[in-house]
Amino acid sequence: MQTYMMDEKYVCMVCGKMFSMKGNLSVHMLIHTGERPHQCESCLKVFRHRNSLNRHKRTRHR
Repeated sequence: MQTYMMDEKYVCMVCGKMFSMKGNLSVHMLIHTGERPHQCESCLKVFRHRNSLNRHKRTRHR
């Protein structure tokens, strides 16, 4: 997937959403790719964001 920079902003080539930081665009791209890189080692459930995994661990695997 391609990106381009416009007025100090990073733009998603899929939906046109703009970001001021490249890292935020990278996280956003997970929506379009469907990638879920964070996996619970206890039950193998997968999450798009690390904070969602951490919340899952706190509430499900105390």
